[in-house]
Amino acid sequence: MAGRRHAEFYHSRPDVELTAIVEPCRDERIAGLPGSVPLFDSLDNLWEADLNVDVISVCSPPAAHCANVLQAVERGVGCLCEKPLTRTSAEAWQLTAAATRGAAPVIPVHNYAHSPWWRSLKAAVYAAVPETLTVSIERPHAAFGVAGRHAGWRTDAPVSGGGIVWDFGVHALYLADDLFAAAPLSARTSCWREERGCEIECDITFTYPGDRLLRFTGSWCSRRRTSSWCVTAQTQSGGAITLTRQSPSGTGLWLDGVFAEYLMAREGSRAWRRTLRSSAAAILAAEAARRSARSLGTTVLLDAAALHPV
Repeated sequence: MAGRRHAEFYHSRPDVELTAIVEPCRDERIAGLPGSVPLFDSLDNLWEADLNVDVISVCSPPAAHCANVLQAVERGVGCLCEKPLTRTSAEAWQLTAAATRGAAPVIPVHNYAHSPWWRSLKAAVYAAVPETLTVSIERPHAAFGVAGRHAGWRTDAPVSGGGIVWDFGVHALYLADDLFAAAPLSARTSCWREERGCEIECDITFTYPGDRLLRFTGSWCSRRRTSSWCVTAQTQSGGAITLTRQSPSGTGLWLDGVFAEYLMAREGSRAWRRTLRSSAAAILAAEAARRSARSLGTTVLLDAAALHPV
């Protein structure tokens, strides 16, 4: 479904030519797009066509992210990569190292960071010191992927990397990085329920420098569908403020900000490297939360050196 949003976004921009769509399932042509857009069933076939591609969007299930991005980086082609960046921190560091050595930027799709509700929340605490970010995600089940392929990949650990933390927790982690301007120091999991290697319920606390906290609770077995984002902060006068936002649907509209990062990178900005490291650090933090859960809630320290390997 993310691929549909990306294709429609590119097709809507007058400054972008949608050159091709790579889709292994040929029944999944993007509705409403011109039939003249070439359809390929693999990246290898796209490269062989020599279409002079500037940037690709990687919207495949996470198991293919690292290989797909590395192929583009090796050819000097920029990337927008959907979350989670990769399944494992080892893949994330491999990708990050290759991207920072290469000539083309890799932009993680941190679309929530460009949403109006997040920007308004950050603006409201601009003059204060944020102390906690509390995120609660409730869904009756995991979202389904493209029919005709592996629609249930989000609950297939070898494909997804993990469950609701890899699907929604990474959003919370990169927003905490954006809010606190720092990577997490530790993870402690007080609730974690797995099915077939994927967590379907969790309650995790991540610590940050300055005693700041991210608390993420998630469920794929709720009777409700809610997304709550709450920030508490200290004002300069010593008072406390608490602000809550409910994130709406419509994430396709937030790709403008992500694509603007790519355009700035083309002009020489190196800010994308921090965004990429933040995305990789989110995978490391997710793995730490899993280790904490499997060690009965023990606090797991994150390797600060590993968060910035390049």
